[in-house]
Amino acid sequence: KQWYQRRVRDYGGWLSSTQYKTYTLALKACSSNTKCTGVTKIGTGKFKLNSGSTVSANSKYTLYPRGGLSDSKYYFSYANTVFSAHAPYAMSGKVDGKTYTTRTAALDACVQATKCLGFTQSSNKKFTLNSSKTKTKTAGNVAYVKHGRAMVSNGYMWQEFSGTALKGTATTTTYKTFALAAKACASNSACKGVTYVSAKKFQLNSSKTRVTTKGKICWVKRGK
Repeated sequence: KQWYQRRVRDYGGWLSSTQYKTYTLALKACSSNTKCTGVTKIGTGKFKLNSGSTVSANSKYTLYPRGGLSDSKYYFSYANTVFSAHAPYAMSGKVDGKTYTTRTAALDACVQATKCLGFTQSSNKKFTLNSSKTKTKTAGNVAYVKHGRAMVSNGYMWQEFSGTALKGTATTTTYKTFALAAKACASNSACKGVTYVSAKKFQLNSSKTRVTTKGKICWVKRGK
């Protein structure tokens, strides 16, 4: 089975009150129970099995969803940089030939290395930096693709793209600052992002499709 880590998340709905002392024991128990949807670390040496399927925020927990070999993908921000996690995939090309033992160490190294386009988590929980975004489906692995700059505002992540504008307008109203535009976009389900049009003019967009446009900057709204 494929397991990938999602920090500050949990599924809700405990399969039972049983707690396991190690990640390995919990995953083994979950794998043998068809009703188990994942494992949540609730504290040091404390793991519980989940029965739910709705992901919710919880700063104290770490979730390991049960994924099988079906594709899964999610976005997150680290050090003002967007990454997307793809399971079960591995990326190609090595940047420094090193092996990292934690995801945080791999993230730090990748953010600082200009040649790093992402990194791969192998089935033995080791991480290697990659110089290519080419992904190959590989059981037990997770590919973390490095994207552009990002910021977090109003409960959403905003992925920045220079020299591009987003298609479609969500409203005819424009805003003088990105902060005001992002606040309005966050509360508008039809809004998919924001485009800097000109000085003190930010437009809300109804599409995530980007068009190369000199002098423009756009921010794509990603999930909470």
